[in-house]
Amino acid sequence: MSPARLRGLSILALLALNAAVVLAWSQGWLDARAEGQRIPVPGSSAGGATLPLALSGMVVAAALALAGPVFRVILGILQALLGVCVAIVAGTALTDPAAAARTEVATTTGLVGTGAGVTADATLWPGAALALGVLLAVAGLGILVTARRWPRTTSRFERNRVTPAEPGGDPIREWDALSGGEDPTTGAR
Repeated sequence: MSPARLRGLSILALLALNAAVVLAWSQGWLDARAEGQRIPVPGSSAGGATLPLALSGMVVAAALALAGPVFRVILGILQALLGVCVAIVAGTALTDPAAAARTEVATTTGLVGTGAGVTADATLWPGAALALGVLLAVAGLGILVTARRWPRTTSRFERNRVTPAEPGGDPIREWDALSGGEDPTTGAR
């Protein structure tokens, strides 16, 4: 696989995985019951931190398109950490669904505290978010490993240095020097 294709597919994969986390966040994560009442708990309540983590991952993907080799490594590490955090948030909702549902139950019914008799079952969405978090962490590590093989960014993002023109010389060179940030009038007289 060519380095340019590897870079493009890596960035596209990050965007797709983070978009899938946003999709998982928008779905119902838990089915809670309190005092005989069924209360659906959305991902925004049970795993609220997954949305900002996924949006941060999308920003990392966009930054990778412009970053140089050193920053690609840093962004790969950052993406791996974001993936681990998504997995932790989803795993917390999976391991103790009743605790993750308490805020939504308290908002809906007014029942507060551990003795409120809240029970909850997880749907498939927190498990999907957990799997996506693991995939994001692996993708971040993949970027960390392959980032040095990616092609350099194009020269349009770098400042071009133009040699200073001599005053009273060629007007085209003076214009180019002015465009490059040099003052062609220094040293005149």
